[in-house]
Amino acid sequence: MDVLDFAPSVSADGSRIDFRLSERIGIAECAITREALEVHFWLVPGADGNRMLKAFENGRKRI
Repeated sequence: MDVLDFAPSVSADGSRIDFRLSERIGIAECAITREALEVHFWLVPGADGNRMLKAFENGRKRI
């Protein structure tokens, strides 16, 4: 089972959320784009970083 390894963060340019998943076999560096959050997780276009993180948290199990 994948486990979120550290707190997700918004990239410096605001285009994605970076996060890390860890599993017994290793660690994967991951990201989800702002566009994906807008299309699939109801993020309002132009939303700030806090709203991006909220959309990520709300959709985390599906992501």
